[in-house]
Amino acid sequence: MIAHQVNEIKLVDDHGKEYTVFEYQEGTEKSSLKWIKAGPSWFRLSDGTAVAKIDDNTFKIDGNPRLVRVKSDVIGNHLNLNS
Repeated sequence: MIAHQVNEIKLVDDHGKEYTVFEYQEGTEKSSLKWIKAGPSWFRLSDGTAVAKIDDNTFKIDGNPRLVRVKSDVIGNHLNLNS
């Protein structure tokens, strides 16, 4: 099994600071190049900082006391790398 980036999500905090969070999953890739998910997702910033998913629109960055939310202009338009 290998870890695979499956999504990229744009977030913003209440002060307007933007973040990009990457979603990863463990799984296997079939010969047809179809990704077969085999475990839970986890989220990281590009520097490797852990990010906890609270719900579909709310995340908590490790070490940051504020919650961050999906940018309102991109809700539903995540870059889904698994399709």
